[in-house]
Amino acid sequence: MFIHAVDPLAPKGGRETPEKVFHSRRKWLLAAGSGTLAAAAGYGIYSRLLGKDEQVLAAGKWSAEAEAKYAAFFPATRDERFEYGRLQTAEAAAARYTNFFEFSSLKWCWKYVGPFQPDPWSLSITGLCRKPLKLDLSEFHRRFQGEMVERQYRHRCVERWAMAV
Repeated sequence: MFIHAVDPLAPKGGRETPEKVFHSRRKWLLAAGSGTLAAAAGYGIYSRLLGKDEQVLAAGKWSAEAEAKYAAFFPATRDERFEYGRLQTAEAAAARYTNFFEFSSLKWCWKYVGPFQPDPWSLSITGLCRKPLKLDLSEFHRRFQGEMVERQYRHRCVERWAMAV
């Protein structure tokens, strides 16, 4: 009986890489490298548009005058009934994201936000009520200071994003 050993390194008929493909590997490497560089450049531009966390957090902060006027009312006590059971979203990530197309369809609209000016905001209670009332923001805080609570909200969207703030 003759036992024939097969050389595992011997080419198998029709399964070798065609010479044309073998010699075009440089073109493939060049294309893959170019694609990687283009993706990196695109990410760099996109991340620059998104801004650094410090820039995002500085945009839209209360003006110094408003900060001094309303500092006594914050932070409110936290209402533990409103636990969202997950880690809180980073403040910069939450501030950076907008899904309100009334304001902008861009995700970097935080750049266009100026200092927050809560005055002359007011709340009007009118219509079919016992005591029609108009309160400015400081009067509202003074009147309801003991009842103010900090809540935790979990936003979920059909676009597959979620945020806990």
